[in-house]
Amino acid sequence: MKSFGNDEFLQYATVPPIVPALVTPEYHWVDGATTSPAADGSPMTLARIDRLRGPVNRHGDRTAVVDLETVRRLGGVVDEGGTDFELWLNKDGLANVDTITGKLAKAGYNADLVDRRDDRIAAYGRSASALALQLTPVVGIAAWVLAIVVLLLTVVTSWRSRAQDYASLKITGVPARATGRAARWEQTGPVALAVLLGTTCGLVGVHVALPLIPLFATSGGPVPLDLGISWPVAVILWAGGTAILATVTLFLGSGVNRRSTYNRIREELT
Repeated sequence: MKSFGNDEFLQYATVPPIVPALVTPEYHWVDGATTSPAADGSPMTLARIDRLRGPVNRHGDRTAVVDLETVRRLGGVVDEGGTDFELWLNKDGLANVDTITGKLAKAGYNADLVDRRDDRIAAYGRSASALALQLTPVVGIAAWVLAIVVLLLTVVTSWRSRAQDYASLKITGVPARATGRAARWEQTGPVALAVLLGTTCGLVGVHVALPLIPLFATSGGPVPLDLGISWPVAVILWAGGTAILATVTLFLGSGVNRRSTYNRIREELT
């Protein structure tokens, strides 16, 4: 717009009174009342159009993302000298980072390579927390072994009386097939229920504890941490634990059933 008289001001008709924004899950939101400072510092009312699934790169969890051009139209020109801009480069951009920095320097912008994604991932991998997280499969296997040991101790301390009970049922006319089925399946149901309850408690504990426990020495960075539950992995571990422990109980129950002979009743009488 060109004017040959006094200064004139042009207001864009496309500036929305409420600026649409993308917000992170932890962003405290009140629809129609949440504001954020615009480019000139005036309050800018936000309207949530969608909720992001994770944190915004290099920023905190409580973040709202708005359109820069809309902010410029609403609050004036952004002070380029006092504003920090970030450029995210892919592999091709990193290969030509010197050329990009040189051209930005000619345009009056001092650009520095702040961080590399590979370097940050490598730093995470060298941390003690990452090494501890890598031990979780060992802890899971140890938990399964401990559960199997508990089942073995339960059978070792009670197999004789159980075998005598099954033998007594056979004498009273209960078919051997029925007693065998009872011996194999009487502990499978409680064990499967215990695995389900343990998995549920673990998922609830993870959901509550992970946001509270610092996993790494420094927070933030170019790689946001996804603290959500991996449901496919949880389902696979639950199914695997149920299958392993159920197989063990069936094997131990079959062993007790094989020992439920009439000699067990004679041992009880003597």
